Amino acid sequence: MLQKVNMIMEGLVDAKPYSLDWDEILQNYDTKGMGDVCEFASNYAFGWHAKNGKLDNDASKQAMYLDIIEGIVARRDDVS
Repeated sequence: MLQKVNMIMEGLVDAKPYSLDWDEILQNYDTKGMGDVCEFASNYAFGWHAKNGKLDNDASKQAMYLDIIEGIVARRDDVS
């Protein structure tokens, strides 16, 4: 029973209320990011959550922030 509960909880934690459109994100980063990936990720995550009425979901904002940083670093050679 405990294993089932843990699996359910892990599923809830891993579930994200957003999906990332990498074409849009990279286009925005290339035109607005000016190389500061952390600031861009923070602004994008905040803006998405504000636009979608989810500003109170801090865990989701943090997850998106980290996903965006990781994704941009993996997709762009000039970012460290």
